[in-house]
Amino acid sequence: MKHFEIRDEVARIFEGEDEYIPGPDAIGKIARKARNFKEHEDQDWSIGASGYAVSPEALSTVLAVWRRCVIKGSRFTVRQAKWVGRLRDLKLSNAGEDHIEELYVWSGLYAGREKVNLALSKPEKQPRLDTSDMDALLAFDGAVYHAVVGAGLVPSWSYEKRIEALEQGAPERATHEKNLILTGGPRDVEAWRDIDAMMDEAFEGLRQPDRQEAYEVWEAWLTAFSKRGKRWRERGSTGLIVALAEEVAQYFKSRPTFSLEIQPPFRPSKELLDEVSFERKNTIPKR
Repeated sequence: MKHFEIRDEVARIFEGEDEYIPGPDAIGKIARKARNFKEHEDQDWSIGASGYAVSPEALSTVLAVWRRCVIKGSRFTVRQAKWVGRLRDLKLSNAGEDHIEELYVWSGLYAGREKVNLALSKPEKQPRLDTSDMDALLAFDGAVYHAVVGAGLVPSWSYEKRIEALEQGAPERATHEKNLILTGGPRDVEAWRDIDAMMDEAFEGLRQPDRQEAYEVWEAWLTAFSKRGKRWRERGSTGLIVALAEEVAQYFKSRPTFSLEIQPPFRPSKELLDEVSFERKNTIPKR
C-alpha cells in the first residue's frame, strides 16, 4: 500500500473528528520505522537465546519448526518461536501442508503483526495488539467465516494484509508467495509437481525412515546450492535438481542395513558442485 493510500484510509476513518491526519511524507517515515524496527525477539532463535519466550512444554515443537527453517534456508526468530509455542495445539487452516509448515507460516503472520504494532506504538504506552482478523481464520470455516465477516462481527482478512505481516515475520515466505503471483503461480506449482514426480521415481525402493531422511538431505543441499552456489541462478535447472535427488537416493540405497562401520556423510559429486560453482567453506570452528 502506497503512503498516500494509507493517508486516505486514515482520513476516511477519522472523517468528521477533530484529529490531526499526518501527510504522506510523515506516514512514509512511520512505515520505514516499522520496517527497520528490531529488538531482542527479532534475533535468530536458539534454545539459549529464547529466554522466557518459549515454555519448556513447547520446546520440542519449536525445535521442529527451527529444523524445518535450517533445511529450507529460512530465518527463524525468537519472536516466531514464541508464537509457535502459542499456536502449536491449534488446528491450522492451510489445507495440504503439514503442521510444522503451517506453524512456520502462521507464526510468521502473528510475529509480523506484533513487530509492526510495537514499532508504531509510543514508548510510554503498552501497545494493544489486535489479531482478530487472523484469529477468525483459525476459529471459523467456510460459510460461517464469511457470515461473521460480512456481518461486521470480525475484521476481514486480505492478501495485502497477509503479505505485509509475512514481510516482517517470515520474509522468505512473503517473497515466495509474491513470486508465485508475479510469475503466474500455477505454472510454478505444475513445474514443482513434475519435479516431485521425478523425485518419487528417484527415491523409489527406499523405505521409511530412510525415504524421509533422504528427502531432507536433498532439500538441505538444495538450500546450500541456492545460498552458496555462485552460478546457481544461471545453472539451476530441473535436471540438476533431479540429479541431486538421484545421488542422494544412491547414497541411501548403498548404505548397509547392519554394520559397525560408520558411513561418511553424503556430499554431492564434484560434477554437481562444480556445475553451480559451489563455494566451499569449513563450517567447523577453529580452536
